[in-house]
Amino acid sequence: MTTSPRRGRFLSAWVVVLAAIYMTVGFLAVRSIHDERRSALAAQETRMSPTGLEAGLTPPDPIPASGDFVPVTVGLYLDGIETLSIRDSFWNATFYVWFRWQGDRALNPGASFRLVDGRIERRELMDERTAPDGSHYQRFRVTARMTKFFNTTRVPLDSHMLNIYVEDGRLDVSRMRYVAGPDSSISSRVRVSGYRVTGFRTVVKPHTYRSAYGDPSVAPGTRSTFTEFVVGVNIERSGPGVYLKVFIGLFAGMALALTSFALRAADAGPRFSMLAGAYFGAVANSYLAGSLIPSSGQFGLVEYVTFLGLFTIFLSLIATVVSAFIWNTLDDRPLSRRFDRWTVVTIGLGYVAINLALPWFA
Repeated sequence: MTTSPRRGRFLSAWVVVLAAIYMTVGFLAVRSIHDERRSALAAQETRMSPTGLEAGLTPPDPIPASGDFVPVTVGLYLDGIETLSIRDSFWNATFYVWFRWQGDRALNPGASFRLVDGRIERRELMDERTAPDGSHYQRFRVTARMTKFFNTTRVPLDSHMLNIYVEDGRLDVSRMRYVAGPDSSISSRVRVSGYRVTGFRTVVKPHTYRSAYGDPSVAPGTRSTFTEFVVGVNIERSGPGVYLKVFIGLFAGMALALTSFALRAADAGPRFSMLAGAYFGAVANSYLAGSLIPSSGQFGLVEYVTFLGLFTIFLSLIATVVSAFIWNTLDDRPLSRRFDRWTVVTIGLGYVAINLALPWFA
């Protein structure tokens, strides 16, 4: 039986529509993921810039260059990262922090330092002494839990900057200012499961609070500015292993869905069964992938890959219905087989291309 030109045009139009759909979805998804990566890296650079201000934060008040304040040199040695939970938005660390200053010993910065966005769980004074030249030194060993709302749009091919914010809780910039010491570093023993450490930096920045905390000795509306010693530890995924582990169930389901096109449209029952199995496998995999990240309205790599799989199975289901109609109702078996071949080639190439582009640009 010869396929009519009209039915041939239908087949061509079907292929064009499928290709256009995958090109549009792929472009939007890849652009979104790539933009998220660039914005995340830009935010990290801003965070570690002495004058940079991240979006949404209060601009600090200008700090006078001179004044009756005591400069305190601060350093930190990161000794270990015990726990990191993206889903629960926290990480635990053990580190040493030290202070050096000249002048009044009663300044005692070690007694009043605190962690912004963190909770000190244990603080041990390891060393304290005064040198013959009148300089004072204190070193503490600290175990702390830091709160961090991770950017999850690129999980499980993500990279992050873990920050420790050390700030004095008592003395503002008019009385004391931190100075970043040159000897801060990170231990070679520091490990984070699934990640590798790629960078370590420190910076001192001003931090202004929009409150006088009800202090009756200051005028209403007065704002307090403190210096903040910021440590930044860059981590990134150590390889594609986690990505493959997370989505291996989905990819297996997609292989099953595309294999269904090898059956004739006359075998609609087995084809539908294969697609149903692929669909439930993809749904189950979405729960596994979703368990890695906190619930949010953000659409990221996990959602894009899952949505693409479910959408491809849905298109395969529509294609199976159309192919069965051509086979049984129109009685055009050659067109049905051509329809299946072109559909699986177009869908398969589109699906594979997007799933290669997404991790590449993430």
